[in-house]
Amino acid sequence: MKSITVFSTMAIDNFYDINGTFLRQRKGGPAFYIRQALEDLAVTYDLKIAKTMKVDITVNGKDESGFIKSRPVQKKIYTDLRQDVIIVSTILNEWELVPSKSLLFVDIQGYARFYRQQKIQRKIKFTTRILDSIAAIKATSEEACQMEIQTLEKMKRKQLIITRGSGNITVWAESRAYEIPVQPVYDLPDSVGAGDTWFSAYVSYVIVNNFFPVNAANAATLYTRNFLERKKIYEGK
Repeated sequence: MKSITVFSTMAIDNFYDINGTFLRQRKGGPAFYIRQALEDLAVTYDLKIAKTMKVDITVNGKDESGFIKSRPVQKKIYTDLRQDVIIVSTILNEWELVPSKSLLFVDIQGYARFYRQQKIQRKIKFTTRILDSIAAIKATSEEACQMEIQTLEKMKRKQLIITRGSGNITVWAESRAYEIPVQPVYDLPDSVGAGDTWFSAYVSYVIVNNFFPVNAANAATLYTRNFLERKKIYEGK
């Protein structure tokens, strides 16, 4: 079985409504949801976490927006020959990507959020050696706009996942695009954690179950829908 190592971050999430009224506090961060999904799917993994961060999340009834109150302490991802696969999902840029002989599966969310929060206007850019190490990138349609065209085109020849909230997902694999239908889950308290849950499941199905990307994406979408249905029941109270 291939070895999976996760580099991610825990958070304390404080939720507010659009008027600034405090709603609730929960454990969160990508590492929280990645761990939850991998354990639920019975996937063996090693988790490396950065310093816990504080996040303010505003819920407006349809989606959420977050502001990171903590300043990240950046650490370099460290690799060794025992790691076949590395999953990277950050809150900002607290984990610095490095070239690796391992296959990197990267959720671009934190790096894109760091650029937006710091009002950095240039596109997100990877060195050639890092980009050669990356097997798959996941980004929202907005985050994809923050990436260089050359990066997007190269990743389309590998694996590039573009998500659109409750809309359909586009998966590029070997230069071919596949549309993955998504059935929205209504009356959610929030959708926080859905992206990391989806990506964890996707990597699991690709690596552990040896699914082709489009089949892994369909399975991950169904798994995430079940995650959201549970969230509606247990967190909506």
